[in-house]
Amino acid sequence: MEALLLVFFIGLGLLVGFLALDCWFKSWSQAPRHRDTLRRWRLR
Repeated sequence: MEALLLVFFIGLGLLVGFLALDCWFKSWSQAPRHRDTLRRWRLR
């Protein structure tokens, strides 16, 4: 039971972290000067 709670909280933390990262990434990629670095990342 404790292991299940641990897995649940880890999953929840990852989900929240991923959503926050996605939100930050969208606002960051809107800045025109970052478009080139973003393209370079995707090519890698």
